[in-house]
Amino acid sequence: MESSSPSGSCSTDRSSRAPLLQLLLQESELKDSKVREQHEGQEQPIRSKQALRPFVFPCLIAACILSFLLALVVIILAALLQQKKCSSNGAAMRLEPCPLDWLYNGRTCYYFSKEREDWNQSQLFCSFHNSSLALINSQSELNFLVELTCEHHNWIGLRRRGDTFEWANGTACNSTLCSITDFGECAYIEDAAVRVSGCSLTRPYICTRKPFVGT
Repeated sequence: MESSSPSGSCSTDRSSRAPLLQLLLQESELKDSKVREQHEGQEQPIRSKQALRPFVFPCLIAACILSFLLALVVIILAALLQQKKCSSNGAAMRLEPCPLDWLYNGRTCYYFSKEREDWNQSQLFCSFHNSSLALINSQSELNFLVELTCEHHNWIGLRRRGDTFEWANGTACNSTLCSITDFGECAYIEDAAVRVSGCSLTRPYICTRKPFVGT
């Protein structure tokens, strides 16, 4: 029998192993390629972040400056609107003919007190507010005051001077209003008429003054 040659079997083994080794090498290269791609994919965001980093802080600073400027503009506009509103209110107040808490009627301002004072203290209060105790010019004005004061018997600016009665501004009272037969010195109103009593009694009072200029 013929024996097989060892050299022939070795060559056969080498030839059979060659494709296997080539396949293994290809698989290894493929794995290395995938690993490189994954590594590059992970590095790409890092590189992007590193590339953007020099622009981040300037953008933040610019955004802060812009926000500050916008807030400043809003504050200035609000202040201007408030100033305009206050100016408008001031102009409206100047157009009112009488001070606050005074009543306007017939081109005269009236103040009706809630406090009770004697005649002299009442006149002092009115004088302090650029007015005087009520100066009444007609019966219709007297009726108007009586309707508002009801039964309070308010002091008015009329006082006895000798044998006559004079208003607080020094003018004499006409006979229509001053048909007074009572004994007393200082005048008050009662039942659509002028009455007099002692000046030391305390009563509510009425002040009158002219309206503001231009009304």
